[in-house]
Amino acid sequence: MRIHHEPGSRCHPVLRPGPNVRLWVNGELVSHARVILPGDEVTVEVSGEDQPPRLDHRVTPDGMHCFLSFKGGRMGRMRLMDQLPSRELTLVAVPDFSDPALGLSTADLVRYLREEVGIRAPIDEQAVNRLLTGLEAEVEVATGTPPGPTVDGWIEYLVPFSVERVQVSDEAAEPVDYLDLRRIPTVKAGTTLAVVHPGQRGTPGTDVYGRVVEAPEPQEPVLRAGPGVQLVGDGRAAVALQSGRPARQDHLLMVLPTYTVEGDVDVETGHIRFDGDVVVLGSVKEGTKVLSGGRVMVAGTVDGGTVRGRLGVQVAGSVVSSTVMAGGSAAAARTLLNELQPLLQMLERLVASLRYLKEQPQYHQIGDRRPPDGVLIKRLLELKFPSLPKQVQRLFERSKTFDETDMALEGAVAVLIRALVTPGPLILADGTELEEAVEQLKAASYRLEADASMEADIGVRHVQNAALHASGRISIRHGSIFNSEVVAGTGITVSRGVVRGGSLQVFRGAISLDEVGSPLGARTRLKVIDGGTVQARLVHPNVVVEIAGRRYVADRVLRHVRFSLDDRGEWHQSLFRAPA
Repeated sequence: MRIHHEPGSRCHPVLRPGPNVRLWVNGELVSHARVILPGDEVTVEVSGEDQPPRLDHRVTPDGMHCFLSFKGGRMGRMRLMDQLPSRELTLVAVPDFSDPALGLSTADLVRYLREEVGIRAPIDEQAVNRLLTGLEAEVEVATGTPPGPTVDGWIEYLVPFSVERVQVSDEAAEPVDYLDLRRIPTVKAGTTLAVVHPGQRGTPGTDVYGRVVEAPEPQEPVLRAGPGVQLVGDGRAAVALQSGRPARQDHLLMVLPTYTVEGDVDVETGHIRFDGDVVVLGSVKEGTKVLSGGRVMVAGTVDGGTVRGRLGVQVAGSVVSSTVMAGGSAAAARTLLNELQPLLQMLERLVASLRYLKEQPQYHQIGDRRPPDGVLIKRLLELKFPSLPKQVQRLFERSKTFDETDMALEGAVAVLIRALVTPGPLILADGTELEEAVEQLKAASYRLEADASMEADIGVRHVQNAALHASGRISIRHGSIFNSEVVAGTGITVSRGVVRGGSLQVFRGAISLDEVGSPLGARTRLKVIDGGTVQARLVHPNVVVEIAGRRYVADRVLRHVRFSLDDRGEWHQSLFRAPA
């Protein structure tokens, strides 16, 4: 111990004796704190009572670690504990482990651990030697083998459960519709939603006594089935019982047949595409679309938007400057078939005429000077089928207005445009391409006929400057239709309201109206393609009524009138009494 006094300082160091330490200042034994002045004689003595060392071992509660240490002094030898310089210092005595002369060896301690403690794990002799040489006060001398890690069971979700946003690259080549970047997840009935992967228990270990230590049992998650979901395979897989939107709360899985929009469909929500039913609690705003594989119910209005429901559409409010379709491609199919079937007959005649020309002897006698098929087609169009290119062009334009038209039909019509519309025929080297397009068109017509059999209805309150297409019925409840195109498969009903301007068309069934046309003679067209009736409480002049190709133009005001064709196909006009 070294005592230093700062020259000229009035602050002096203070010493205090601790346990097993005796302090004398100027020959006087001190038992408490004492200020040390310059010139004081300081003596320190560490007690030297005999304290023979005692071996002590400690094993952790899990039995995986064994520690060895000496308790007490080494034959009574003590020393002052090293401390940092301080103005006030308590002298502390600690056992002196610097003397290795304990009369014990590494082998003695190993034997002690094996025989008396019962350690069966490998013993770290280097750690034992560090203890004997006083380098450490306690050492870990044996460690057990821990069990292998246990892997808990886990659930793999095979479908998305939340609305995802499509990422758009700045380098996108095609124009991006920023209202169509949300993807609502949907699944078909029978889709596996999630599976449980079983956990794996870890391999057993051993503790320091050589006893087996088992790994913990793995935790197994439990799937729960909510509405529209069934558990299979002893609960290790969840399968959708119905088509709809998958949802989950923790491990509870559901398939909801309805997607609900809490407010309006607008720029915030973007377009809504969903395979099941869609319920809009607000309105469908301008520029947005609601496309459903089920039914669509709109609590508000449709203003400048597009609504398509494969199984039907109901709008509580008005439809203004919008397109509403029900029946998927069926609504489009009925309109297209009306133009497609006569066109197909004309195309088959064109192909037959081309084959006839190529079978003539004069054609083969020309040899290498035979003209390409495109030149022959061009000549046939000019002489026998002058209206065909315009009909193909009209069909092409019509097919583009329906988003769900058969893709094969679109491809076939595109080939016909290239082959028949000027200057298409002149660049057609082989008529085989035209024949294949006609066959594709024929196959598409069969599919369209099947689609046209689906009936889906539309119900709205009021229609203005809009397009409504339904494979089933269209009903207007206590409202009117102004300057709109309304096409239905089986009937159109306007119970209390006016139909003014535009056109109403039914493929097979009845058109039943309250008032049609206007006192000023606004041209309004009513058409039933394949037989049926047209009736109205009040018909104004200049209303055109057409049934199965027979046409009538009202030249005066008619009341409670029904138009139909009799059994001989003759025009029949009668009175009817509207219900009160």
